[in-house]
Amino acid sequence: MPSARVPHADTVMKAGDIVQVLVQPDEPDAEAVLQYAIVNEVKPDGVLWVNYIEPAPYVDESTFELDDDAYVVTRESVNAHYAVDDSTAEALQESFAQIELAVVRNDEGMSMQLQSTRAAMAACDGDDDDSGDESSCSDDDFVDVTSEGYEKDGFVVSDCDDEAFTKAPETSAFVKDTHQAVRDFERWEPATDGDKRVKEWVSALAGRAAHENEDALMAAGKPSIMDYNCR
Repeated sequence: MPSARVPHADTVMKAGDIVQVLVQPDEPDAEAVLQYAIVNEVKPDGVLWVNYIEPAPYVDESTFELDDDAYVVTRESVNAHYAVDDSTAEALQESFAQIELAVVRNDEGMSMQLQSTRAAMAACDGDDDDSGDESSCSDDDFVDVTSEGYEKDGFVVSDCDDEAFTKAPETSAFVKDTHQAVRDFERWEPATDGDKRVKEWVSALAGRAAHENEDALMAAGKPSIMDYNCR
């Protein structure tokens, strides 16, 4: 975890950045707590609108979502500021790795969903101390955040249960940018332990999704995609 960076009066904050806010609970005599949030809007006179990062207990204790409601905070209540770069998928993951979170859902019209990389890795490494073995993490140790996983939990009802994913042709700017983001992530060489955990987590999730999709393609009699890294 990087050390807290207390913003100065002239620190430039922008929408999408991460802030750590000192929050005073509503309960009488309750102590103030620090909570992470995403800047929604920057107003004049040192006022910010933020969406807090809240636990998502319906998934598990290591998963978080962005609160739909925005709240007003002052710059004086911001304990730390972390700039976020969302120009590429790789850059976005690196930004959230600063607070040991990985982005697992960032779709338009849905709340951003994140997972603690520390908790995810600790869960599958917990028994290794006694055995002396290296990490035994596999994709089965992570939360199923694919559409199939949500369908099993009753949160999403699929209207195309038998339709497998197929690689889109690069005939639009959106598809080209998406494929380039996949290639950039594949070439990314993490420099810190936090970044390495993020890449291990995302790669495990992607591997599981690819395996399930290949099974669906085979069942539908469609050809294998073979390469999911857009090379």
